[in-house]
Amino acid sequence: MHIKVIQREEEFFQLGPRWEELAKDSASATVFQSWEWASTWWAYHGSNRKLYIVLAEDEQGCLLGVAPFVRPAIHLYRRFMLLGTGGTDYLDFILRNGYESEVLEVILEHFASREKSWDILDLQEVPEGSPLVRLMPELAAGRGVDLYRHEQSVCPFLELPATVEELPGLLGKKFRDNLKYYGRRLEREHEVEYRRLREPENLEEAMGEFFRLHQSRWLKKGLPGSFLTRGFRNFHLSVARRFLKNGRLGLYLLKVDGQPVAALYSFRDERRAYYYSGGFDPAWERASAGTLLLYHAIKDAIDDRLQIFDFLRGDESYKHRWTEKASHNVHLALIRSKIKTPIFLRSLALEDAIVESVKSWGSRR
Repeated sequence: MHIKVIQREEEFFQLGPRWEELAKDSASATVFQSWEWASTWWAYHGSNRKLYIVLAEDEQGCLLGVAPFVRPAIHLYRRFMLLGTGGTDYLDFILRNGYESEVLEVILEHFASREKSWDILDLQEVPEGSPLVRLMPELAAGRGVDLYRHEQSVCPFLELPATVEELPGLLGKKFRDNLKYYGRRLEREHEVEYRRLREPENLEEAMGEFFRLHQSRWLKKGLPGSFLTRGFRNFHLSVARRFLKNGRLGLYLLKVDGQPVAALYSFRDERRAYYYSGGFDPAWERASAGTLLLYHAIKDAIDDRLQIFDFLRGDESYKHRWTEKASHNVHLALIRSKIKTPIFLRSLALEDAIVESVKSWGSRR
């Protein structure tokens, strides 16, 4: 097995087919490790960063692992972060099934042999089930590298039943009764349409409705919302366009009397639906428009034989109406310098504390 490093953008963009084939043969890869997400993220957020993509290949050139790092162009110390850090719910290496331990050893050996080129390998938002979380402590200790570990985000998820008819039995009685009551009342008093977007020619209009409804909800609370900037909207419009082509987009609208009143933006792979964000017209909040659309999206995932409905990062109370189960993301950081370790440990802990404080404040609003 040998290592190859990609640092030029044109070489990175040529990786698409090999990257996607590897992700499909990786047990821990999520939709956020897909080529579409990674390459689109770099296209929109790569400025002021430098690529450092580590490839592990066998002797025949078969790709066995990818460690997709980026480096800030200007920083006080040499910090490598995973591509996508900051706006990606699940970050990880991409490791071929059956080769996880071998590939991680080779990648760490690569960095160990270049110890003067880095201070911290910063691995944020790594799912707790990732081989990195399981194997990294022992591998780091064997190379005399200090390891920072901190439990990061809570990620609620719902295990989906085999049939839609079984879903109400998984929900609390009061919540189940409310869904039935509000759904029937809405259909009795109005013309109601639940719709999943499938036509590429309607994507821009549907995403525009989603952005509008998301922002309407948050602006009423005096908060900016996630999609305030044009750059972030354009990024997600590009992601949605690419995901729609290969069946990975779940973009839903609820129309009442012909007018969109709620929208839901999600992704999917072979096993999971990933609920990224939603929005609704505040005038329809008391009709539970957003909740009814979410119920529809969950039923659609069951019909498509998916196994998990993933609510992604965030411990918001509405998610726990649907499920009591949750996984966690982990922040791992490998620190090379023994002399600077105490300083770096305090810096990482302070960053995590600030992020947690912001999340806690936001979830109470």
